[in-house]
Amino acid sequence: MYTVVSRQDEQTSLRIVGSIGHILVAPEGPAQLLEALFDPRIRIVTLTVTEKGYTVISGGGSGHEPAHAGFDGTTASLLPAAVR
Repeated sequence: MYTVVSRQDEQTSLRIVGSIGHILVAPEGPAQLLEALFDPRIRIVTLTVTEKGYTVISGGGSGHEPAHAGFDGTTASLLPAAVR
């Protein structure tokens, strides 16, 4: 959320902009995230990647397998999996 300040002549107006309507955190719900990305109404996707977003997936089994074809849990595979 942020505020836009407009000044014209001697008038000042403030407008609050709430541009973030909803957030999803990939590690907490990768299936829900991909489902949201499949929604045809989605037009813009932004990512904030911290050092923990660069995941190394170990080999096979025990919770390390991809939840969806093409999505291995890494940030780099997220968007290509969503536009399949």
